[in-house]
Amino acid sequence: MNCSLTLSQRLSLVFTVVLLFCAAVTCGVHIYSSNLYGNAMVQRLSAGLAQQIVITEPLLDNRGQVNHRTLKSLFERLMTLNPSVELYIVSPEGRLLVEAAPPGHIKRRYINIAPLKKFLSGAVWPVYGDDPRSVNKKKVFSTAPLYLRDDLKGYLYIILQGEELNALTDAAWTKALWNALYWSLFLVVICGLLSGMLVWYWVTRPIQQLTENVSGIEQDSISAIKQLAIQRPATPPSNEVEILHNAFIELARKISCQLFELARLEHGAIKPQLEQFSVCELIQDVAQKFELSIETRRLQLRIMMSHSLPLIRADISMIERVITNLLDNAVRHTPPEGSIRLKVWQEDNRLHVEVADSGPGLTEDMRTHLFRRASVLCHEPSEEPRGGLGLLIVRRMLVLHGGDIRLTDSTTGACFRFFLPL
Repeated sequence: MNCSLTLSQRLSLVFTVVLLFCAAVTCGVHIYSSNLYGNAMVQRLSAGLAQQIVITEPLLDNRGQVNHRTLKSLFERLMTLNPSVELYIVSPEGRLLVEAAPPGHIKRRYINIAPLKKFLSGAVWPVYGDDPRSVNKKKVFSTAPLYLRDDLKGYLYIILQGEELNALTDAAWTKALWNALYWSLFLVVICGLLSGMLVWYWVTRPIQQLTENVSGIEQDSISAIKQLAIQRPATPPSNEVEILHNAFIELARKISCQLFELARLEHGAIKPQLEQFSVCELIQDVAQKFELSIETRRLQLRIMMSHSLPLIRADISMIERVITNLLDNAVRHTPPEGSIRLKVWQEDNRLHVEVADSGPGLTEDMRTHLFRRASVLCHEPSEEPRGGLGLLIVRRMLVLHGGDIRLTDSTTGACFRFFLPL
């Protein structure tokens, strides 16, 4: 499914999702921390409760036995005075001996003794123990051992947050959670709108302006390129959008120069400045300019020519431009580990130069329209693939010398061949 959201909408959506995630994580961390802190405080304040009851209340008789009926009455009275606690006596193995829970509320008759020993050893609070009224819940507690003449008979085990307190706490937490959720959503909406406005102002608006400048090329390429070329680049660019804008300006200026150069060549405003020189030496000089790019792309350049070739009379800068353009195209379109062949020979009072590469080559449509120039009077975008301005300029320069260029058949890649009269 195609996404029809604009760039600013996408960025705003991403920011909103991130803010929602951060708000949810923050709420979760806050609730967890508050719960942890609250449990630690409850356990710290009531840490000596069990020991105080053991000292003040007769929980064992002289024989170390517990009177279930008496202790159950005592526990019910204490729990009435402090409804937030639940009292139990457990054996040294963790079996419940005395409890005052209503019928059906006890879910397990054994608890783990390890947390009780951990509490008595002075562990860092909160320490959680098994809740007899739940199958898997753990709660903070207070405990004290029950001894008879140094003989451990069991533990007084007090759950500090009983069922009634849990019900009140859950209601309070639910209200606090919904309040936090409402405020988080409100802040997320405000921050999302603010981020959307900032994204539009700092990112989307400059890109839209750049898009408007560039999109005009499809309707009126010449005027759009000229308008873009006369704009002043940002110096130095402060962000990626300005870097992209500068790149488009530089490209437009380059294209404008080529359009202008091609027009001057076609109308005879530029005349070749003829002089005698060696094509072999010129080719060696041009090849040296591509040594780094050829080495970087791990290409192999083979130059096949004889040093006994005659001198030619031509415009050395134009012929250098022709060879440079063809070699540059070959380097750019040849994949790594590929090869490029540059061959020079004399035939029928002509000097022939051929540049072939092992790249993907050109399609039949590209071959047909390679050296055809699109009409500047046509305002409708053409779907026919055509050659670049560089090749049109190259051909015009060769024609001014009485030569020409063509694309020859090749088993792999593209092969361009041009000639100059001797």
